[in-house]
Amino acid sequence: MLPKPPFIRTETFTRSEHIFFDNLVAMMASLSSFTLVAQLVKTKSSPIISVGDEGTLADVLEMPFRGAHVAEAYVYRSYEPLHTITSNTAVDELMFQVHQNIQRPNSVAGGHYVSYPAHLSQLIVGSAYANFYENCLPQIQAKFSHTTTNWPSDLNFARVIRNAYSHGGKIHFDNPNAAAVSWKDLTYSPDNNGQPIHPDIFVVEIIQLMQAIAYHVR
Repeated sequence: MLPKPPFIRTETFTRSEHIFFDNLVAMMASLSSFTLVAQLVKTKSSPIISVGDEGTLADVLEMPFRGAHVAEAYVYRSYEPLHTITSNTAVDELMFQVHQNIQRPNSVAGGHYVSYPAHLSQLIVGSAYANFYENCLPQIQAKFSHTTTNWPSDLNFARVIRNAYSHGGKIHFDNPNAAAVSWKDLTYSPDNNGQPIHPDIFVVEIIQLMQAIAYHVR
C-alpha cells in the first residue's frame, strides 16, 4: 500500500468568516453520517463499534474526499463536529487537512477515499450547494445585473452547476446557443445537456465553488 499523499495545509472554516458555513456544516454532517452508516450496512461491521476511547474515535472518523478536477484531497475529521452536534451545541468551526491529490485511491493506506459517491450523497451535496447559491443570488444580481453574460466566469460556472442539481444532477441549458462555461479544467456547453456532473463535481469542488461565490458577494 502507498502511504498517505503529502500534506499541503490545513483549511479552516468558521461561522464568523464564511457565509456558507451553515450549509457546509449541514453537508459534511449529513454526508459523513450517511457514509459511516452505509459502510456499516454494507460490510456488516464497523471499526467504531468496539472503540471506547474518544481520541481513537477522532482518528477513526477521518474521511478523505478526493478531488475530481481539483489537484487536492480534503480529509475531514468528522468526530469533533458530530460530537458537538449530538450535544445540541452549534458548530463554529470545521477543519480539513488538505493533501496532494492521488491517482489511485484504493492503493493508499489509512482510509477509504470517498470519490465515487452514491446518488444520495450527491443529493446531500447538491441540496447544501443549491441552498447557498439561492441565498446569494439576489446579491449576485444586484452586483453584476440579472444578465448572466455580465457575470464573472466562475459565477457563471457556479450557476450551471446549480441548474444541474435542479435537473437530477445533469447539465441543463435552456438556450441551445448559450455560451460555454469553464472552471478549472472543466467546460460545459449546451452540447453537454443531459450529462451527469457526478464524475466531475463532489465535495472538494463544491467547497471551492462556494468559496468562489462568497468571494464575489462579500
